[in-house]
Amino acid sequence: PWSGLDQPVADPRLDAFRHAILAPNPHNRQPWLIRLEGQDSAVLTCDLAKRLPQTDPFDRQITIGFGTFIELASIAASRDWTSAAVTPNCSAIAW
Repeated sequence: PWSGLDQPVADPRLDAFRHAILAPNPHNRQPWLIRLEGQDSAVLTCDLAKRLPQTDPFDRQITIGFGTFIELASIAASRDWTSAAVTPNCSAIAW
């Protein structure tokens, strides 16, 4: 993922996400799943198979890892004068 980061990408979402995948996360598991939607949005979800129930039973660490991913994507987007608006969607949470 480090090679070619200085090369332009046509879709600004892909540019932001290729930087964000390098975000620090629990046990370096990269639990994010990204689905591009339409021309200007994406949905970020967690690969539940990469959770760590023994060491992170309340998903605190994985949540922090997603925060770093989102922050790095936002920073990468802003360097090209693009803004990344984040809208949390908790409707998928099952209790």
